[in-house]
Amino acid sequence: MIRTFPMPNSYRAHPVKSSNRSHPVPFEETPIFVLQGSAKNVELGRLCYPFRELFVSEDANIDQIRYKLDSGSWTVVSQGSQPTLVRAVQNVTFTPDDFGTYTYTLEITSGDFLLTREVNIISAVNAGADKVARKDATLKPFFDAKFAYDSSKVSAVEYSVNGGTDTAIPTTFGSDLVDRVKHFSLSFSSAGEKKIELIVTDANSNESRDHITARISS
Repeated sequence: MIRTFPMPNSYRAHPVKSSNRSHPVPFEETPIFVLQGSAKNVELGRLCYPFRELFVSEDANIDQIRYKLDSGSWTVVSQGSQPTLVRAVQNVTFTPDDFGTYTYTLEITSGDFLLTREVNIISAVNAGADKVARKDATLKPFFDAKFAYDSSKVSAVEYSVNGGTDTAIPTTFGSDLVDRVKHFSLSFSSAGEKKIELIVTDANSNESRDHITARISS
């Protein structure tokens, strides 16, 4: 049956404004669609591309793109030899020297429309995956750790077990601090779960920590 009168809406939380009844607000489509890419975990001294995954809709009429790092000054992107302005942004590079979280802010201008996006670069210790070993067996807890591509960016490497004292990893495991961590080994005379923490200090005295759990069987 076709109704010839409106039915009441008992689910409406608020009445419709009279201004919207007589003058509906038109839908305004933004002139550009942007995906800035994801946050990135980057080792000390390793080159990365903050906006490598940047996507901007093909029909965008971009007037300007600029970016800044943290609270620094803006850098206006020049197309240069790149085929597009977006490609030029994708080739912006950054190499972290210190542990921390770096925020890149991207600003895209298209006519009167201004769009801002952010991408975080995180440089921190990743101690690797949890391990399994037998009692009294040699275990390399941090052989798969990631924290620095360039050993000169690191000033100290330490470890602790079950929340104990931070202890320097002995020089017998290597002169290169990155290799020293990866070759470091120890063993346990008792079974159970062991929390083994890796503590790394960068060249500017910033410390970063992460731990693994080693499950030791009898």
